Amino acid sequence: MKFLIKILLLLSITLSSQGLEKDIFDDKTLDEIKIQLVNKPFILTFWSKECVYCNSNFKRILLAKIKNQKIPKYAVCIDCLNGFDNFASSIKEHKIDSFKNYLMTSTNKENIMFRIDSKWGGETPRTYLFDAKHSIKSFSGLISKKELKEWLENISKN
Repeated sequence: MKFLIKILLLLSITLSSQGLEKDIFDDKTLDEIKIQLVNKPFILTFWSKECVYCNSNFKRILLAKIKNQKIPKYAVCIDCLNGFDNFASSIKEHKIDSFKNYLMTSTNKENIMFRIDSKWGGETPRTYLFDAKHSIKSFSGLISKKELKEWLENISKN
């Protein structure tokens, strides 16, 4: 029964029309991204519709895009699953339509967060910088301009 409810929920989200893909981030998504991006760096950031600093965090990442447009960027809203209209308008507001955007599944959120990073307690923004070998640098709160610049310089060398 739970499985059927989950399928129906996902189907209803999928059928919502806004011209935006309704991709769900679950416990397998990060592994799938890593497989698609073998030997390639990427940025993964988690945000919330209630987050005060998320917009500033996105701006910093978007400024980095100007310097290196080939780095894939992923954004995951941890609390937008039940409010897709808010999710779609937030993507436009934050100007992150160039990111691959996900809605985090409502089941096992804590397990997903723990699997990504055992030190992450769910605070947002939470940003992960993956180099080509998929080693991780993580940031809670607003990402440091200096750290982001250094990371970009390091991945450009490799």
